[in-house]
Amino acid sequence: IVAQPGADFPSIDIRDEFRRNYLLGGLKPNTKYRIQLKARTSRGLSLSPAIIEITTNESLVPSKPSFVISAVGNTFFNISFNPDMMAVPGSVFFARYKENDKDGQAIYKKTYDVTNERTIMVSPLDPGREYVVFLVASDGIRSEVESDRKYIRTRGVDPGTNVTKSAWFIGTIVSIVVLIIILAVVCGVMRKRGGKYSVQDKETLHGHEYGQDDGKFSEYYRAPSDASIKKSTASLHDGLQDDDRDSMAEFGDGQDRQSRFAEDGSFIGQYGRDDKRRTYLVKYDESNGEQQPYSTSV
Repeated sequence: IVAQPGADFPSIDIRDEFRRNYLLGGLKPNTKYRIQLKARTSRGLSLSPAIIEITTNESLVPSKPSFVISAVGNTFFNISFNPDMMAVPGSVFFARYKENDKDGQAIYKKTYDVTNERTIMVSPLDPGREYVVFLVASDGIRSEVESDRKYIRTRGVDPGTNVTKSAWFIGTIVSIVVLIIILAVVCGVMRKRGGKYSVQDKETLHGHEYGQDDGKFSEYYRAPSDASIKKSTASLHDGLQDDDRDSMAEFGDGQDRQSRFAEDGSFIGQYGRDDKRRTYLVKYDESNGEQQPYSTSV
């Protein structure tokens, strides 16, 4: 039982029956403490405790500590130390560690503080990585002393750099997701509109005559009426019929037909005669819009 005049501290239970010393840390400098020590047996605690009164020293700079690596795992390692071996022991102990990277960008991390313990577990760590660690002894107020640095490699296989945790990878994924969302919105809007362009909007933009096609070339003009076309067509048809009748009559029957053809039925030498063929042409009179047929000899 550790007690300070006017204040009580919780009891400290020491289970090691072979232990003959114990360090009480975390005390204030230049302060008087009363310590009550009781023994425990199978019958219970002693009735008359031993009482020790002691005054702590002024704040002194602790001696340089030392430690050993007591255990190594995949994600942790333990360091052990003995304050009794120090000329001026510290009141508070902790460890600082970091990954032994090549570029030296890693930052030291701090473990939890211990006062009465003799072991500190350093974790969590990555498997298969090398770390640098050192022990710090403090008086609990302002003075701190560091031990020599040691290098330790955790067990297991180094998984390598986790790309999914990199800032550039996360930024790239976020950018891709945003682009996909924007593309989906644009496609949805275009599909909703259907790509249609109102005819009324076209006429408003290009004028009322937009899109009207009369099916003719600009250099030709339509006749004033269909009557003249029908009349010219009939005249041309009658002329062709008369020409056909005249041509058939010229051949005749019997002897006359044989005289017109050679033995082999050819027409050789038959075109030098004075037979005339009439061809009817149609002339378009632009003055009154009518078509007048006229003939010419061939």
